[in-house]
Amino acid sequence: MKSKDKLVFIILSILIVIFPLHRLVTYTINALGVTNSFLFDINKVYFLWLSLPFLVGIYIVRILKNEYKVTIFDYLSYILLILGLITSLFAVNKYVSIFGTKYRDEGLISIYTYIFIFLNAKNIKDKKVIKNLINIFLISTLVQSVYALLQVCTNLSFIRHYSIHYMASGLSGNPNFLGSSLVMAITISSIYFLSSRKYRYLLLSGMYMMGITFASSTGPFLTVIILYILLIYYLVIKKYNVTDYLIILLFLVLVFLASSKLIDVTHKTVNIEPNYNISEEIKAIASDNTATTSNYTFANDRVGLWKSALPLAKKYLIVGAGFDNFMYVYPYQSNLLTYDKTHNIYLETLICSGGLYLVVYLLLCALLVIKYFKIKNDLFIAVFLAFITYSIQGFANINVIDICFIFWMIMGFVNRLGESN
Repeated sequence: MKSKDKLVFIILSILIVIFPLHRLVTYTINALGVTNSFLFDINKVYFLWLSLPFLVGIYIVRILKNEYKVTIFDYLSYILLILGLITSLFAVNKYVSIFGTKYRDEGLISIYTYIFIFLNAKNIKDKKVIKNLINIFLISTLVQSVYALLQVCTNLSFIRHYSIHYMASGLSGNPNFLGSSLVMAITISSIYFLSSRKYRYLLLSGMYMMGITFASSTGPFLTVIILYILLIYYLVIKKYNVTDYLIILLFLVLVFLASSKLIDVTHKTVNIEPNYNISEEIKAIASDNTATTSNYTFANDRVGLWKSALPLAKKYLIVGAGFDNFMYVYPYQSNLLTYDKTHNIYLETLICSGGLYLVVYLLLCALLVIKYFKIKNDLFIAVFLAFITYSIQGFANINVIDICFIFWMIMGFVNRLGESN
C-alpha cells in the first residue's frame, strides 16, 4: 500500500467508523442516564471537517507530483467547488450556507469535504484499499442492522429507541437515513453473493434487508425492488447463475415477511399509523391527495411537500438559496415541525444550490454511467450499482453527513475501477 493511499485509507476508515461509533456511545450513555460525557459536546461533523485539509493537501501534492491524473471528472468537481462558493456568497443565510444548520451541518465545508473525498477516492492506486474500505462499510452497516433489531424487538435500557417504537433508526439518527446506507450495503453484498456464490454474503444481504424492513422507509425499500430488476441485465451480460439469483431473491422476500411479522408480534398493542406502513405509503404516493396551503399537514406525504416547494426552484434557479437554507425560504412551516429538507435530493439541490450546480452534478453522474456501465468486472458492478441505487432512493430521501460522504467515496471508486477496466 503506497503511503498516500495509506493516508487516504486511514482518513476514510476513521470517517466510516466514527459516525456510527459516536452515535453508539452517546446513545448508550444517554440511555443509561449518564449526561456528563464530553462526547455530547462534540458535533460529529467536526470529524468530517477535520479531514478536509488533509484531503486537500494529499490531492494537491499528488497532482503536483503527477501522481493523480486530471480528467473531466476533476474539472467538473472544480466547477462544483466554484459554484458552491458562489451559492454561499449569495445565500439567504450565509452563515448557514457555510456551516449548515444545527444537526444537519450540510453547508459548504461539508460539501467541499464530499468533493475532495471523491477526488482522492478516484485516484486510489491499490485496489486492495478499495476492497478494505468497502469491507469496513459493510461491517459498519451490519452493526447498524443488529442495532435496528434491538431497537424494534427489545426494551433494553441501554438501547436508544426511535420515537416510533416499531421503526428503527439504527445508528443513523433516522429510519430514512438508515435505509439509504443499507441500500448501498445490500447492493454490494448481493453482487458479492452472485459473483462468489459464498453464502455469508447471502446472510449479510438478509441482515441488511431486515434493517431496511425495520426502518419502514419506502424509498429504500422500493429501491431494493428496482435493484433486483436491474440485476436481470447482469444475469445476461455477466452470466450470473439464475438459480443463485432466485435463491437470494426468495431469501430476501422471506426475510422481509418474517421481519414484518416480527414487528406486528412485538408491537401488537401499538396502533400503527398507516402513513408509516410501507404498503400504505406506496398507495398514498400513487394518489393525488396533496395541498399547497399553510394549513396543509404533510404527515409522510412527500409528494405534497414537493409540489408546494416547486415554486422556490424558479425563484432561486441560478445560484440557489444557499446550502441548508430550505427552512428559511419554504413558506408553509408548521408550529409543530420545521421543514428544513425537501426529501428529494435533486429538488433540494435545485432550490438550495441552484440550477447550474444541479446541472454540473447531474452531468458528473451521467458521465460515470455513460462511460462505464458496460464494464463487467464484479467489484466494479458492486460499487456501480451501489452508486445507482443510492441515486434512485435520493428521489424520496435527503443527504446527511453520516452517509453522503460514503456515497461520494463510492462515486470515486466507480471512476477508479472504471478507468482500470
